[in-house]
Parts: sequence; structure tokens; C-alpha cells
Amino acid sequence: MRSDTVPWYKQPLVWMLIAIPASAVIAGIHMIYLAVTTADGLVVDEYYKHGLLINDQIERDRYAWDKQLAAEVDIDPDSGVVKVFLNRGELTTSPGSIELALRHATQQRQDSSLTLYEVDEGVYQGLIDGELRLGVWYVEISAGDADAQMAWRLSRRTRIDAATTLTLLPLSPDTGR
Repeated sequence: MRSDTVPWYKQPLVWMLIAIPASAVIAGIHMIYLAVTTADGLVVDEYYKHGLLINDQIERDRYAWDKQLAAEVDIDPDSGVVKVFLNRGELTTSPGSIELALRHATQQRQDSSLTLYEVDEGVYQGLIDGELRLGVWYVEISAGDADAQMAWRLSRRTRIDAATTLTLLPLSPDTGR
């Protein structure tokens, strides 16, 4: 006769066998929660129209390349102040205002766009609405309508960790870099 009187719930092997499927159920419930509560930020609703605009973007990049434009952008995420120092290259006049687009790499609802006004010769300043989250961003400055002859843009992917200064150069029309 056996004298082992340890109850089943004190056996470690039993708990290991219960823990494996229990952890899978908990992970599955967590995944369902994430799928329901988070947005699909990387999906473009009108992908066809977005694709047609690529040629306009290339033309704006080419114009910036031809005019040898460059800019230095100072971003302070704590205060929200953005300053752009525009080297207008071969442009005869500076635009009175430029557009700044900040696009988060993965969370579309964090994107913001604002107009920066010229406060001094070639110096533009503005204030970001709301909090700027730290991480990877696509920074783009542009001037002129997409239909205008003199429309240009400068863009760059960067990481914003603290007060950030970055240089924007035009993309090469040949390589796109």
C-alpha cells in the first residue's frame, strides 16, 4: 500500500501542465483586446489617389534640388517651439510662410501639420499643438501649392529624443536620397 498523501495541488508538475494552456489563453485575450482598441494607422484609405500624387512629390523634390535649397530645423518637444533656418539657394525671394509636416513612423493619429511664419530673413517659427511624442518621425517642410510652378519640399526621417536639430537637404532626382 502507498503512503503518499500529498494532495494534487501541491505537486509542481500539475501546476506546470496547467500553466502552459492558461498562459496561451491569457495571451489570446490580450491580443483580442489590442486588436479591438488600437487603430490600423499604417493603412492608407485612398491608396490609389495617394499613389497618383507621387509624381507631384518627385517634381517638388526636383525643384528643391535644382534651386539648391537646404534647411536646418530646431525642434524642442518640451516647449513645442519649432524654428526653421532656410537656405534659399537660388530662390530670388523667401516665401512668407512654409508648411511643416511631422508624421509619426507608426501612429498616424500623432501626425501634425502647421504653418511656420517668417520672423526674420530666412528664419521661420511656429508652435506645435499638443505633445510631441519621442520616437521616429518623418519631418517635411514645403512651400507652394502642389499645382504651383515653384512648389518645393525638403524631407527627412529622424529620431526625436530631446531637443533636436536636423538638416534637411533636397532628395536627388536620380537616386531619391
